[in-house]
Amino acid sequence: MTLQEKILEALRDASDYDKLAMWNDYAQEYCPDDYIYTVADLDYDELFTSAKDAVMAVLNGNFSASDWLCRFDGYGNLQSFNEVDDIESPYYDEELADYLAETGEYYAYLDIEDDEEEGE
Repeated sequence: MTLQEKILEALRDASDYDKLAMWNDYAQEYCPDDYIYTVADLDYDELFTSAKDAVMAVLNGNFSASDWLCRFDGYGNLQSFNEVDDIESPYYDEELADYLAETGEYYAYLDIEDDEEEGE
């Protein structure tokens, strides 16, 4: 089993909190438009230039304050959802697994060993 396959398997069992943290580490470095925010932690003052912009992003998007997570769509509108791997989410296991295998960043979140560590 390749390291990427081991990471994919571990990701399927990882908590949404760990998936979110790993995805956002990846997104921050490679694709900031795919960053996933928690609704409770949205900083409207930092993310929007005016109250009107914030209101328009909510009204023009598919946003519910009762959801747990959200992202900006390609038009700058907020899309909310409740699971990291929801259809509205930019999260992809395979993309994250590639990043984690390439950088070795999985050690902080996932309990797996690569073949070199196992002596194979």
